[in-house]
This record gives sequence, structure tokens and C-alpha cells, in this order.
Amino acid sequence: MAVFASWQHGDVCSGLLQASNLAQVSSDEWLKAMNLFINGEPKEVEQATSLLLLLEILKMGKGRIAIELNGEIVPRSLFQQTVLQNDDALEIVQAIGGG
Repeated sequence: MAVFASWQHGDVCSGLLQASNLAQVSSDEWLKAMNLFINGEPKEVEQATSLLLLLEILKMGKGRIAIELNGEIVPRSLFQQTVLQNDDALEIVQAIGGG
């Protein structure tokens, strides 16, 4: 797993990283991943990941699932079209049957 340092707007010039200790990382690699916080734990995923894709990645696609994204409940009908952003905070709960 690659480790990405934080960067500011001026650190990228014409799609290429300026000379720095990260010069060996291409701009495509730099922009490929984003950080999420899922149930308080950091998780790195590819950019443009939807909630539905995230559930598949986490192997949680089936069953009764509720997702809170940055403090707001997301209806299941919006999972596919809700695209996550860097540093989003999610709480995911899955109901488990039993008796």
C-alpha cells in the first residue's frame, strides 16, 4: 500500500509533481487514492468510489444496511449515485437477524 503525504494546491504543476521527496510518484498515482473514515477507522479507496461500490469492496452489499455520510443518513436508493470524497466520514451498520 502506498503512503501519500498531504499536499497543497501549489504542489502540482501542469499535472506533474514538482521536485520533492515524492518526485518518483506520478501524478496519476498521486490522484488515484483517497482517504475515508469508516466507523472511525481510516480506509484508502480509489477516487470516484460510490457508496454501492464501497459496500462491494467491504463485502457488505447484501442485507439491511444503513449508512451515515458526514452526519447525514443516505437512503439506499442513492447508494449508486452517491460518490465519495476525500476525508468523508461514514458510519455503516448492518442488521443481523437472530433470536
